[in-house]
Amino acid sequence: MADDLIKKSIENKTYTIDTAKLTTADLLNAAIAQSPFNAHGQAMGFDFALNRARGRVADVLEKLKLGEPIQLEDADYQTAVDAVRLVRWNRQHKVYDEFSKQFGL
Repeated sequence: MADDLIKKSIENKTYTIDTAKLTTADLLNAAIAQSPFNAHGQAMGFDFALNRARGRVADVLEKLKLGEPIQLEDADYQTAVDAVRLVRWNRQHKVYDEFSKQFGL
């Protein structure tokens, strides 16, 4: 029945940062791996529910074949959006803004 669930489709674009080529999946993987921060800029860590939710997204990304869009169920899509909203990149780059727009941010 899992195939009957509504899924969101995200184009797996390729971005270039300096000389590195990164896909939407690469950047999303980095976002879900990073611990979320609170309003004071302190890392909050992962609780069991967040770890499990982000793990489901990581499972989808791991099985992704080159050129395929990222297909996430609604709850997993929301997990991805939340991770992208909270991620702190180590530098400013227009690619991160373009990437965030893929998630409506």
